[in-house]
Amino acid sequence: MGDVIYKIDGKWEVKAEVLLTSRQTKGKKAQTVILSSALRKEITNYYSKYKLLLDRADCLIASQKGTGFSSQTIQNLFRGLYEAAGVVNASSHSGRRTFITNLSEKGVSVRVIQ
Repeated sequence: MGDVIYKIDGKWEVKAEVLLTSRQTKGKKAQTVILSSALRKEITNYYSKYKLLLDRADCLIASQKGTGFSSQTIQNLFRGLYEAAGVVNASSHSGRRTFITNLSEKGVSVRVIQ
């Protein structure tokens, strides 16, 4: 959780940028993820609501066992969500592709999308 939330002056804050180590990324290269103010607000609300549960876990979104999710579990979750919404032939990566396509269609430069 320290990757996303930190304590300053006795108050919990959500970082504006999250550094992913090479171990955490698919390409084995360290990356920085910028969190929008809207996402930081949602994470703050989420943490406030589930603080007692999260303090016992090592991750921001914990499974019923109190551990993080595996990539396969996340893929299964997305598959179920897409099926429930009636979206066919979608994968856990579909949202990412759609987001990138929308950015490109709005004229966002390839460098920014990268």
